[in-house]
Order: sequence, then C-alpha cells, then structure tokens
Amino acid sequence: MRLRPSEQQWIFPKSALSHTPSHADGHSLESELRSRRECIRDIRSLLLRTIQETNGLNVDDSKRTHKLAQHFRGLLTVCATLVHRFYMRRSLKDFGIPVVAGTILWMASKIDESSLKLRYIVNNCLHKYHPFEEGYTPWIIKDAERAPAQSAGHSESENSIVNTEQIALEALCFDLDIEQPWVILWRSVKGLDELSGVEDRKSGEKANGHGSGVKVSEALVTALGWPILSEISLSPMPILYTASTIAFATFAIIISSIESVPLCQGLSAAAELGDKFHLDVRFSEEGPVGNDLEMISGCLKSFREYVKMELISFDYGRYILPDPEGGLSKPAKRRFGPNSTVEEASSDGATKKGKDEGKEQSGSSQEQAQRVERTKRDAEEGEMASRSQAVIGGAEHSAPTPQSRPATPAPPDSAV
Repeated sequence: MRLRPSEQQWIFPKSALSHTPSHADGHSLESELRSRRECIRDIRSLLLRTIQETNGLNVDDSKRTHKLAQHFRGLLTVCATLVHRFYMRRSLKDFGIPVVAGTILWMASKIDESSLKLRYIVNNCLHKYHPFEEGYTPWIIKDAERAPAQSAGHSESENSIVNTEQIALEALCFDLDIEQPWVILWRSVKGLDELSGVEDRKSGEKANGHGSGVKVSEALVTALGWPILSEISLSPMPILYTASTIAFATFAIIISSIESVPLCQGLSAAAELGDKFHLDVRFSEEGPVGNDLEMISGCLKSFREYVKMELISFDYGRYILPDPEGGLSKPAKRRFGPNSTVEEASSDGATKKGKDEGKEQSGSSQEQAQRVERTKRDAEEGEMASRSQAVIGGAEHSAPTPQSRPATPAPPDSAV
C-alpha cells in the first residue's frame, strides 16, 4: 500500500518500538507500552471529569455524563494517536504521564474544536495527580466578580501544560492531521445489509449465505466496532498501520467474533468489501489476494499479540477460534455477494432441502445468537464499568462519539 506523504513519517515498523527514547533511557518494550496505555486511559478519565465539571455534574450522574461524552469520540482517537506519536520522539523519563496526559487532552480539544477549558483540565489533573496536597487546590470560580486567587500548584500545573504543548508540537512536527478508523469502518459497511439480502435469497434465506443463523449486519458492526477500535488505540497499532488497515482488520475481527470462526475465515469474508476500504485486497476461492494482504495479516497478528500482552482486553478476542493448521478451507465461499457455488432455491426440492437444513441448524443458530448478545453485552458492560471507574479516579476503558462535524458520522446509541 502506498502511503500518503502525511502518513509516511507516522507509520513505523514494529522494530522501531525497541529503539525509542524511553528504551534508550532504560524502559523495556513492555514497560513503555504499558505506560502509554496508562497515559491514554488517564486522558479518558480526565475527559470525563472535565465534562462533569463543565456541566456541573457529580460523580453519581453517570448516565448524563455518558450522553455528553458521546460527542468526544473523535477527540479520544486523536489523543491516543498523539500519545503514541509523541513517545516515539520523546522519553517517559523527561515527560511523565501526568504532564503529557493533560497536555495532549488540551491540544486535542483545540484540534477537535471541543469546548474544554484549560482551567477545568488543570483542576482535574490536580484532583487526579495531587489529591489533598497542600498548595495544589483546584481553581473553582463560582462568582466571576469574587474569584479566589489561583493556587501555586494550579498555576504551576497550568504553566507546565502550556510549555509542554510547545515541545509536543515540535516533536509532532506540527502535524496534527489524524485519520480515524471508526469513520472509515462506519462508511465502508454502509449497504452491507443489502449485500447480505441478495445472498440470503440465493442460499435459502441462510444468514450471510452460510446458514449460521446470525447476520453480520450494519447494526452489529457499528455496535461492536467502536469498543474494539477503542481498545486497539491503547496498543501501538495506530502508529504501525494505516487507519484503513485498522478499520478493515476490525471488520474481519467482528465477523470472526460473531460467527466464532478463525480469523482466516473472517479475513476471507471481509475481503469481499476490500475496495470499500480503499485497500488492495480481494476475495477469491483460494483465499484473499491483493497487494495489501500482507499488511492486513500483520495487523491481525499484532491484534492477537497485544491481546496476549493484555494491552487489548481479552474480551474482544474471546470468541475468535484459532486458525486451523491447514489454513483456510477451500474453495472459500462468499458471505456478502453472489456465490457461484450456491444455486437458486427455486424448485420444491431445493426449498424443502433448505428447510430441512434450517431445522438441523436451529440449535447452533440459537447458540450463536446468544453468543452475539453476550459479546455485545460484554462490550457494553465493560465500557460502563470502566466509565464508572474513570469518574471516581480510575481509567476510562472506552470512548464516546466525535464532535459533530460534516466529515464525522454520528453512530447509533448501541455503538457507544
């Protein structure tokens, strides 16, 4: 895949992760990646706290906070990517998590044109990193005419964020243009239900043309896509692969999770829509082909690797089966488009056969439907639990919707 000029300096080979400034200062690879993950989770926590302070909410008003947070999905994608980019150029030894978390949130809020005030961000940095410390009192202004004096700690933290912002901008080469995988995924699966409907009619109304009983629909992709992408952003994948590659790999992961099949089968099915992701990967009966296949396979391999390292939650890979030793069974069959191996069930005999097969598969179909519901419920419960933890001082696990802009689609409520 040919990288655009804006992507060339920010897509690194995986070997570069072992030659960062933090590594030169004594951090192991795993230690640095965990610190980056912690920084991103801290940013999510700070964002929720800032949303609450901005809107006069308390920690118990989680539903209202969650609703407001939906407008900041794009901001959190930007934050995560900036953290990974920054630490490819600067060391954790010189720029610790507290100052970088506040700085990146402040920078990203200006990029995303979000209504976050620096004073509120600093207040919540003090709550999080300097609780009950003398001199680090948050600057609470209830009456503009009788505003209290700014504490020394608040002034120090504010200056630190402002000064670090200039250093961060230089380290990032003033390049703050970040493409979002969520937008690409959302747009690329539009029309998926119509493609599936054509195949259903050809295959005797079997879901996605293979009789699994559960369709990989637009609704399911959007419901599961954001939680997976949110987890992926905690790992260094945003600086190892392009946004299109990550979005496509997420689509393959969703197919594999819903159908509980190996990733090689999920990849084969996803390849039918490769052109919609603007990638050179295509379906064939011998398996997916195309110039971008190697990069996509590497992305899926990294996903598994970072799940094992616990940088990505195990919950998002729990229903994916391991690839068989012999690889993808051939000839591969289409999930979403016309399948040359599937005959039109027009005769009475074919119709009866389809019904008999449907009865045989009803048990497994019910089990799969239950598994899909569990997958969605796990994602929703995991996000809500993490949000609650973030509000009271932990780290936010998943993220809300982007600021409304023409280029950024608004997902359904189930996606958050």
